Amino acid sequence: MRGLREQTRSRMLEVFRSLHIHDPGGVLLCDKLALRAVSCACRVSEIMEEGITLVESLDIKRQPIREFAAVYLITPTVAAVNMMLADFADPRNPAYGDVHILFTSHLPDALLAKVKTSPIVGRVKTFRELNFEYLAIESGAFTLDAPDALASVFSPSSTAAVPEQHKAAAQLSTLFAMYGEMPYVRFAAKGHPSSSSFAYIVQEKLERLGQASGCFARAGTRSTDRPTLLIVDRTIDTLAPLLHEYSYQAMIHDLLPIADGERYAYRYTSNRGEELRKDVLLNETDPLWPTLRHMHIADAIEYLTTNFNQFLAANQSATKLGKKGGEVGLREMSEALRGMPQYQEEMARYSLHISLTRELMARFKTNQLEAVSTLEQNMALGEDSDGPGSHDGALARWRPGAMAPWRDGVFLLEMPRRAAPPHRAPHRAHRRRRGRLPHRRPPPPRPPHRPRRQGGEGHQARRAAHRDGAAGRVAAGQDAPLDDLHHLAGGDQG
Repeated sequence: MRGLREQTRSRMLEVFRSLHIHDPGGVLLCDKLALRAVSCACRVSEIMEEGITLVESLDIKRQPIREFAAVYLITPTVAAVNMMLADFADPRNPAYGDVHILFTSHLPDALLAKVKTSPIVGRVKTFRELNFEYLAIESGAFTLDAPDALASVFSPSSTAAVPEQHKAAAQLSTLFAMYGEMPYVRFAAKGHPSSSSFAYIVQEKLERLGQASGCFARAGTRSTDRPTLLIVDRTIDTLAPLLHEYSYQAMIHDLLPIADGERYAYRYTSNRGEELRKDVLLNETDPLWPTLRHMHIADAIEYLTTNFNQFLAANQSATKLGKKGGEVGLREMSEALRGMPQYQEEMARYSLHISLTRELMARFKTNQLEAVSTLEQNMALGEDSDGPGSHDGALARWRPGAMAPWRDGVFLLEMPRRAAPPHRAPHRAHRRRRGRLPHRRPPPPRPPHRPRRQGGEGHQARRAAHRDGAAGRVAAGQDAPLDDLHHLAGGDQG
């Protein structure tokens, strides 16, 4: 089965293709949400292949291009409809030629009546409701692009909880409409009251959408054919906000300046020794990203080390050609140049991710995040490496000067280390030397994501997991070999 992002991309390109836009081309005009949604699903080059020559934001001042067709991909809101109609307010001086109108969801009757009475009607060639109000950020993940929803729904002083839930429910229903699947809606009965209210709103939106558009007509009739939409809230997992993830993707978003959710300004040194800057996209267009993004940082470093060495071994002719000085034989040059374009492309990818892992490990150590993550684990587990109860009074021993500002309002916390009790051997994390672990030592297991507070064997497993937790693993990350790898990969840029 194709992933969500691929299926959304295929559907949107099919829609653009069905418009049959002829030369000189068309202008795609989007409001904020529609522009972000189509940008997540399609590349600009793919859209241009379907006759779209220009993509513009609807809410900026634009120059009229009367010989071009206008493709409006907008949300069915009063503001978006008014901006569209303003382009054709003067019938003698329209901004564009033919008009194709694509709404991201169901258009209310009042707005439909407003469109019917405007001068734009005579130019409309296409009028469709696409059901497309979600951002397919990954093959198996999406978002509704509602960063203020948490405060709107859960704040006691908020007056926008119900409108926000209706808006989110309408957006969510478009996802199932795109698949043509009517789901069973389930919610956590013992969760926050917003879960149940939101579930009923979603069910109502789905039923109305199905009756209005018939988009669920092809859905399976058997109960086993229907998907299940499970609506939960933070009350089912209260520990997750206390813990930082040390997966590759999570650390990149926590520690590095990422723009638009995926754009990173990458600095590297060319073969000529020049310091260059290049904007790269950390998304599924990078073949290494889907494999690396959910790996623990230690696993990502190990993967890069192993695969980069294999890549160099498989491309020895190109590698030797780059290192040789003086004259090179024609046969050697011919063999190396056959794979040179792919070699350079792969080298650039490895150089990017090796540079990223080095930067992440440097910031992890500079910002003393091992101490922060240790505190997070102690709070989540209710115990430290010495067992339950040994952390009593730990906060009382904190010094006022131990809190140093870090970045974006986050503080670094440092707690004095205690000596090991005399009746037991020092914890191995204390006697482990700083820096890289011995080469042959296997990586320690990660701590459980949701620790359960109970005794017996589970308690012993939690203590073992906590001793060799994620923070210790990151601190012991094999960053020493990265210096050599970065030298090899970074030197072949440019």
